[in-house]
This record gives sequence, structure tokens and C-alpha cells, in this order.
Amino acid sequence: SAFTEKNISLTAENAVAQNGDLNSSSGDISVIAKSGGVSMGASSLVTASENNKITYQSNNELILASLSGGDISLSSTTGEIKGLAISGDHINGKQVTLSALNGISALDSNAQVQALRVVVNNLSISNENNDVLVATQSGQFNNIRPEQNPLVMGQVINKNGNLNINNTGAIQFAENLSVGGAVKLVSSSQIDINKEFMAQDDIDIEVGKGTITTAKDGLNLTGNMESAKSSINLQVNDLMQLQGAVKAENGDVTVVSDNNSIALTSINAGANKAVVSAGGSIVALDSSQANISAGEVELLTGTTGVVGSFSKPLKLSTNATLVNSINAFITGNTGVIVSTGGSILDPGVAVSSANKGQSTSAQEFSFVDASVFSRELSLFDVINEGIRLPEDQLEDE
Repeated sequence: SAFTEKNISLTAENAVAQNGDLNSSSGDISVIAKSGGVSMGASSLVTASENNKITYQSNNELILASLSGGDISLSSTTGEIKGLAISGDHINGKQVTLSALNGISALDSNAQVQALRVVVNNLSISNENNDVLVATQSGQFNNIRPEQNPLVMGQVINKNGNLNINNTGAIQFAENLSVGGAVKLVSSSQIDINKEFMAQDDIDIEVGKGTITTAKDGLNLTGNMESAKSSINLQVNDLMQLQGAVKAENGDVTVVSDNNSIALTSINAGANKAVVSAGGSIVALDSSQANISAGEVELLTGTTGVVGSFSKPLKLSTNATLVNSINAFITGNTGVIVSTGGSILDPGVAVSSANKGQSTSAQEFSFVDASVFSRELSLFDVINEGIRLPEDQLEDE
């Protein structure tokens, strides 16, 4: 063990086995293994002040116990970063950078893979192969609640594996995220995504699910989100604002806000299904309209929720649509459709044809009463149900 006020520096040609503590009250700590790995004992502690750096560089595996400091940089050139089975957090720092070739995770007491536990204000991740599993929490070196002081993510890259982040508190993605596999992101509070958020496989995001709703348990997307080969599933408790485009042309897109509204700009599910379900309303975030493109679209709102507005409708490119809303303003090839009474509409061929006979004087606006769509409806005969057609459109008796 070493306790000092000065810098601690160790460079080895081969492997490093650390069985004691390293503690510097006002200096930096550096451990480098040029040709081998670095392995800490389970009871080993590495401690520096919040204003100093901790650097561990391993040419092979980097096995961690507990590190606490300001700026922490950990890298494994040809191996993985693995946390040991300890009771507390593995890493506690203001700014943390993790870089590995073959994965980032930890082990539990039964040698099963689990998340590497990190308490941090700013985190960046780079990995080449295999999965990355981290459990994060913000608030190091301060007493601010995690919801008020979000974890800020720097660049996140995992070229050929999955990414799993379980975060306590709020989290902000301030730089690009690129993952060659699937992304699983769970946060107890608000998620802000400001840059590109790209994965090859599934993107699955949960915010505040199963927890007490705080002031902000929603999702704010200003960058674009895309799954190249699979689906996107966004599930939140609170307000969801999707200023960036959400795209999964080879899978379904599911967007759910349990207790609030969803404001969106563009959703593209290719020939697959897009479901947008809000506890409140579904509205266009853009100044003119929002676009949803999918083989099948479902729009579900709360009991008093609305879909779009007359000035900012939702534009649908789809073959089949289900709308459950007190009022819906939807535009497609046939103009604007307004549904009332919380009915379920199927604006396919039948609605398109019926619209032509129910147009009002405003050419861009049509009113459709769901009661006209019964099993007995014939588009070529006049029936008693629904809106009575004008005299000049009635058949001669």
C-alpha cells in the first residue's frame, strides 16, 4: 500500500498485480502494464482527490475493485474491463473514460456477469467487441439530487456488441452513440438525447417505469434515433418530445408515454407497425406537421387527449390506421380527417371513398362520423346511419 500527498506512478513491462491500496491526497495516480494485464485484489482501494487523475492502462485484461477520484481513465488494449464482486461501487469520479477491446462489465459473487457500477458526472465509453454493461448514477462530489444533476454521457461506441445502461437519476447523451448490437437503456428519471443515437439491432428505452413519478420522467430527443436492422421501443412515464427523427425501417416502432403527451416530428417504421400511445395527447412538434410512415399505424390517447391540431396535423403514410381519440387531425392523400367521440377509425379505402361524399366547403377539411362505419355500410347505397348526404348526392328512389 502507498499513502502520500504526491503523485504515484507505476509502469511495468509485463503484468501488474495490485493487492494493496493506493492513496494520494493531492497527486495523480498512474498504473501502466505494457505487455500484460492489471489485476486488483478485491479489497484494494485506489483514492485520489476530486481535482486529480487516476489512470490505469492495461495491455490485457483490467480487473477492478474500487477507484475514487476526479478524472478517471481506464483502458484495456487487447482485453476487457471487468469489475470484481464487491459490495460497493467500482468507480466513483467526476469524469470517467472507459476503453476496451473485448467488453466492459463486472462479476457477482457467483461469477455471473453483471453491470459495472459507476457513480459519475461525465462518462465516455469505447469498446470493440462483446457487450458493455454499466449501472450508473450521477452526483459524485456534490449533494445535488440525481434528477437535478444529470449524468452526462460523452461519446459512446460499441462496434460489435450490445450496450446495457441502467441509470439512477437523470441522464443526458451529449455526444453521438453508435452500437453494433442492441441498446437497452433504463433510467429512473429524465433522459435527454442531444446527438445521433444509432444501433444495428433493437433500441429499448425505459424512463421512470415502475417508480414514483418525479418532476421529469420523460424523454427529450433532439438528435436522430435509428435502428438499422430491428425495432425501437420507447416507454416513459412523463412527457416525450421527439424533435429528432425516429427510424426503424426493418422493425416496429413503439412510443408510449403512460401519464403525459407525446410531441413528435417524424417516425418511420418502413412496412412495419408504428404505435404511438399517450396518456395525454399526440401532437406535432414541428411548426407545420408531423410525419408517421409505416405499414400499419396505431394512435392511442388518454380519455381527453387529441391527435394533432387543424393547423399542425399528423401526416400518415400507411395502409391501415387505428385512431382512438376524442379529436384527431390527420392528413394523408385524402385531406384532413377529424374523428370524434373516442371512436376507432380505419381510414383505409372505405374512409377515403366516404370522404369524397362528405366534404365540407373547405377543400382541405373533411369531417367523418365513425357511426357511419357499420357492417351494413355500402359505399354505393344510401343508409340511414351517419351523416345525411346532401340532396344532390342522394339516389333516386
